[in-house]
Amino acid sequence: MIHAARSRRRVLYDVPLRGDFAEYAEARRWTSLDESSWKITADATLVYSEHATNGICFVYVVAPDPTTAEDLADQVDQDFQGLIRPPDELRDRVLAADPTGQGRDIERPGYTDHRFSELTTALIMLGLGAPLEPREEDVGTLLLYAGHESRIVRTATVEALAATGWILETARRVVLRSGVSRDEIERAAAELDWVPRQNGELDTWSTSDLETSIRHVTTHPTGLPYLIVQGPDAVLIEYQALGLLGSWSLAEALTALAVAPPGPDRRTALLRVALAAPRTPHPNVEGDFVLTAADADPATRRAVVDAVGYLRWPSLLALVERLRTTDPDPTVRAAAAAFRRDTL
Repeated sequence: MIHAARSRRRVLYDVPLRGDFAEYAEARRWTSLDESSWKITADATLVYSEHATNGICFVYVVAPDPTTAEDLADQVDQDFQGLIRPPDELRDRVLAADPTGQGRDIERPGYTDHRFSELTTALIMLGLGAPLEPREEDVGTLLLYAGHESRIVRTATVEALAATGWILETARRVVLRSGVSRDEIERAAAELDWVPRQNGELDTWSTSDLETSIRHVTTHPTGLPYLIVQGPDAVLIEYQALGLLGSWSLAEALTALAVAPPGPDRRTALLRVALAAPRTPHPNVEGDFVLTAADADPATRRAVVDAVGYLRWPSLLALVERLRTTDPDPTVRAAAAAFRRDTL
């Protein structure tokens, strides 16, 4: 028969090891299929495995449906009386292995390669032990380390995220600070193992597996520099760039817009928010666009139309339509009308 579902991996550390599970299986009168798997019911199998690099032990159950697989794995957990580590404990272990909580400040006393070893082990444990439907808090903890200064830690983060099965957004933008030079981007590309594209495009790289592309572009007419990242590792690349380059998070961009004086600074800040925003609607961004659409300066209201072009959320498209029909300035109405023609 073809088994249809696998339970969440149960991560073990310290004890037990393979021998303990072999004894456990024999006591339960399970049929041994090989040295690492046992038939525990007519149509379910328990598999014991060890991580190739870190030696982390984990088990999972394969059964015809997810509920059965999880129920049988829960029974194993109970039999071993808490030696299988729950996800919350695994996340706490990551933070305990990193005294800064964000993988920074590697020069501090005691922050040695040994601490990196503890941290990488904890990251992979969390990835292996994550629920079948990864939780935001687990993924968020892992993403803290995507831009870590240590290549070892970054590699462990990639592996841990892959182990969770978390599906990442496939298109992101990274808004760079105005002072970030092309040389700095080149150095970050080398540090993160980006490879120059072979098609002759300038300022364009790919990840080493050629699955994700990174392109450096500049907006017109404001001149805001940013990276366009497309591919399965887009979110991971975004967090790595945040760690190695001077770039804007969405929270920082929203704060800058809130304090920007009227005129060109406010228009630039609005565009920066649009570039830093996710592809799915964000309530804070939507609210700030509505407020800016009521700005006394017609040029700023026209900038709202331009900025919506980077997002095209339904609520913001409706905002542009409102400007087209009700704005008192003819240049704003014309800009909104032109946008409407281009998007129909």
